[in-house]
Amino acid sequence: MFHYSRDRRGEHPSTHLAGYAGILQADAYDGFNDLYHPGRKPGPLTEAGCWAHGRRKLLDLAKVARAPLAAEAVRRIDAIFDVERSINGLPAEQRLALRQTHVAPLVAELETWMRGVRGKISRHAEVAKAMDYMLKRWDTFSRFLGDGRICLSTDGVEKPQTSSGCSFLRLFLPRLHYTLVGPLGTFNVVHLLVPDLLDPVVPTWSRFAVLPRRSSFQRQLAELHRGNGIYDLAANAGWVSVGMSHDTAGFAVQTIRRWWTEIGSTRYPEAMRLVITADGGGSNGSRLRLWKRELQRLADELGIDIVVHHLPPGTSKWNKVEHRLFSFITMNWKARPLVSYRVIVDLISATTTDTGLTVRCELDSADYPKGIVVSDREMDGLNISRDAFHGEWNYTMQPNMPSVRALVSG
Repeated sequence: MFHYSRDRRGEHPSTHLAGYAGILQADAYDGFNDLYHPGRKPGPLTEAGCWAHGRRKLLDLAKVARAPLAAEAVRRIDAIFDVERSINGLPAEQRLALRQTHVAPLVAELETWMRGVRGKISRHAEVAKAMDYMLKRWDTFSRFLGDGRICLSTDGVEKPQTSSGCSFLRLFLPRLHYTLVGPLGTFNVVHLLVPDLLDPVVPTWSRFAVLPRRSSFQRQLAELHRGNGIYDLAANAGWVSVGMSHDTAGFAVQTIRRWWTEIGSTRYPEAMRLVITADGGGSNGSRLRLWKRELQRLADELGIDIVVHHLPPGTSKWNKVEHRLFSFITMNWKARPLVSYRVIVDLISATTTDTGLTVRCELDSADYPKGIVVSDREMDGLNISRDAFHGEWNYTMQPNMPSVRALVSG
């Protein structure tokens, strides 16, 4: 749910949340103070602190000022986040029990350490101010330990594209949100500050960043699964491969290979070359050796020329795949919880437009290891022809052995 205001006055959240009673999880913005006042009707909201905001002040000091105390505080807070990630999505009762066993001791150790350190440094020190942000509100920061419905942070609202918090995963529940926790459930409300705009811009979700939920404490949950997409200009049709491994050049070329094998070769049976417009970086980077080696292998398999045009640095958003395919995928799945591969594939496949866009999406379960080294000898074996105009961006991969069809047509 999104609400807009033209300024930061506290009357806006007070008006929006009039009549609501429950738990409000937010930062320490002064505009929320009236919501916690004992005389508020129908009653004061219960404040729950956002650990991401508390961590952010310390992280800035650790990065910029190289403050060892701030770095140690961040390390201890990250240990709490690690456990919380592993229990996201579990029922509130189960999450509360696991917090009492695994999280509460870490929080207690952090408080003891932080109060001990804080007593030895000047109140004017920046790291002291960052610690005070949490220590002065410790009751609100520790409130999540007594209620399994409360998340550790509000990242689900502020960073929906790569959310690791439960808020994003619960965005489909009915009723309200900042995060709000009450008898009706847990909800997210985004109150955006919008100046004099005729058409306010609503945040959208990242293209292919997905954070699945798992239950094991030993597994790192911060792995983002990737997707590669192809947009056919002539057919106004897209193909998307959702990967379960790493976003490598092998994965990128395999996406092209699958599209050609299952769609392209049938749609264009007389094609003598394949023209690809691609970004200049990432898994299909213009300087990436593995990208060129895999394209050479594909050209050899198909027996046709593969012509590549990389967009120059800083111009990747000119690629038509961005605003004719990915943008509509983003709009189609925004505010939808991406809780499984099946949901991801179905949402992408259901993307369409008034102009008739169709999208096919397939899951690619193959493993694409990182760190593959392409030797100079392999590079010398490439049958590559570079254009006179910026040959580093524009080139043709030709088959080492021409196909029978190419010989006949020639």
